[in-house]
Amino acid sequence: ITVKSKEMEDRIYLNLLVSYNKNQKKVNLISIPKDAYAPVSENEDGSALYDKLLFAYRFGGAENVKASVSKLINIPIDHYAVIDLETISALIESINGIEYNLQEDMHIRAITQVGFELEKGTHRFNGEEVVALLMSTSELDKLDESNLIKLLDVVLKKAGSELSAMQLHQLLAQVEANFTIEEL
Repeated sequence: ITVKSKEMEDRIYLNLLVSYNKNQKKVNLISIPKDAYAPVSENEDGSALYDKLLFAYRFGGAENVKASVSKLINIPIDHYAVIDLETISALIESINGIEYNLQEDMHIRAITQVGFELEKGTHRFNGEEVVALLMSTSELDKLDESNLIKLLDVVLKKAGSELSAMQLHQLLAQVEANFTIEEL
């Protein structure tokens, strides 16, 4: 699952790798840093061109992001979904943001501004702030994987309870994916 910003030259700000074990009925989830040095394209001689994963979409769209992440981690990836920051923001705004409790004060990098200074405690977050929090889970000194799962759980539960299937389908119709929402 990739979040990109059209306004920022299709840069990729969030890459979540999701795996599902059918036998154990368990989801595994990791956040891959946008600054990871990855094979994002090929040079004229066929050799790999390396750059930040942040730029992979520019070199060939969603399929290229999938290929770049797959090469980076050396694991085949079956499906992808690329969501614009604007779509995520609209989804979060349609449910009036989410409440999330931070366990400590922190500074997190943002997308359309430099960053956010957040104090320990419960906050209401908008779409870009949620994506920024999710991005921070790939930084060693910020939120960890358990926070990544909790944040996504809060968003999914709130969206599932406050949006009709039709509203959710309309918002997610703009997702670039190689599977349907029904398959998901």
